Amino acid sequence: MKPAEDLTKQNVTPISKTLQAIQARIGTQNLDSPSPMGAWLNGRIEAAEHHSITLSYEIRPEMSNPAGILHGGTTAAMLDDVIGITVYSLERETFFATINLNMDYLGASRIGQRVIAQSQIVRAGRTVIHATAELRTPEGKILAKASSNLVASPYQRSSQQTAQSEAAT
Repeated sequence: MKPAEDLTKQNVTPISKTLQAIQARIGTQNLDSPSPMGAWLNGRIEAAEHHSITLSYEIRPEMSNPAGILHGGTTAAMLDDVIGITVYSLERETFFATINLNMDYLGASRIGQRVIAQSQIVRAGRTVIHATAELRTPEGKILAKASSNLVASPYQRSSQQTAQSEAAT
């Protein structure tokens, strides 16, 4: 492997400590997420790359609507969660908050099924980050897609989040 200074000359972005910590947890549940919503969703980390994270979720009864179908609000939370983790992996000094989340619901999934959420950073500016995410079945059928803008907030990343990232490496 080449030294870090050689990587910058080649336009290759070094992997952040946070992304390395996420990669070390591939195949595990995200129960210790610094986000209470993320911990409740209990996604399983499937893949982690620069600007993209993949999580899978098992649909539980409390995630459904009265028809036993994945609730739209839960779907939005899943896609917001995977986008948030991806933005967090960029290791920005400030916390980035979602300012909009545009959803398209394209299919249905039932209690007991597993779904896969994958994010992609489209543009990472200094104060605004634009990202997309999709929710699919394991067979690849699209269930929902989202686009989101996140803005740098006046808040720093919490010390709990930083400590968890460092402890995992």
